[in-house]
Amino acid sequence: MTAGENIKRIRKEKGLTQKQLGELCGMNEVQIRRYELGGANPKFETVAKIAKALGTTPFVLYDGPEAPARLEQAVKESAYLIQPDELEHDLLDAFWELNDKGAETALERVKELTEIPRYTQREE
Repeated sequence: MTAGENIKRIRKEKGLTQKQLGELCGMNEVQIRRYELGGANPKFETVAKIAKALGTTPFVLYDGPEAPARLEQAVKESAYLIQPDELEHDLLDAFWELNDKGAETALERVKELTEIPRYTQREE
């Protein structure tokens, strides 16, 4: 599925109209409609806004055969937004080496770590 098809699918699952989704992410419903119909390809920043409004992640919206190419393009488009420190950079490098199953497992493990206080409390 394309990002637009996934936006539409998840929007409908959430019981939202295009207008409501547009309001949630600060966009015009006409733009939402264009993305859903494939008349325009949203930039990564826009997909991130829409994903947040839908309660999901951009990576869920970039599903299917177009996913690898669109995600690579998205990362390049948004590289200026992300200034990872060395640890984050190493983490991202390792993550991009994983296949789909490995990425899913890595995400599960990171989520598990966030539930353990000794890994979430910041040192002062």
